[in-house]
Amino acid sequence: MFRIGEASVPGPEVAPTWSIGICNPSGLQAKHHIVGGIKSTVLAVSETHLTKGSKRNLQSSLRAMQSDFKHVLTGAPVSPRTTSDAGSWAGVAYLSTVPCRTMATPWPPDLYESGRLQFGSFFTAASWVSGAVLYGYPEGK
Repeated sequence: MFRIGEASVPGPEVAPTWSIGICNPSGLQAKHHIVGGIKSTVLAVSETHLTKGSKRNLQSSLRAMQSDFKHVLTGAPVSPRTTSDAGSWAGVAYLSTVPCRTMATPWPPDLYESGRLQFGSFFTAASWVSGAVLYGYPEGK
């Protein structure tokens, strides 16, 4: 592409005010260093396999790596497998570099406990941004 006249000096690059990323890591166990390095303001994660204990491990790892992700919002913790520390094939989460909170929602108990849906709000420089992360039911493991 050739820029001519004023177009040859288009002006300063404007950085985006915020960005959102998505990923399905097929379990976050031993992948904290990869996810922690993703450049995004908010990262929606499905199929996390996060139990209560592995959520604490994720938060500790992100802090130890000095990741930009300071906040972790998860759906209901999944039940652990009998053979490992990982949870069952479910789980959703948000990782965020900005202040965030779970949205107050009148959950049907069985829907929340499935660990497959989470609503969150994120305080960006412009305003609050709300969203949902959903992990559907797979046909198999």
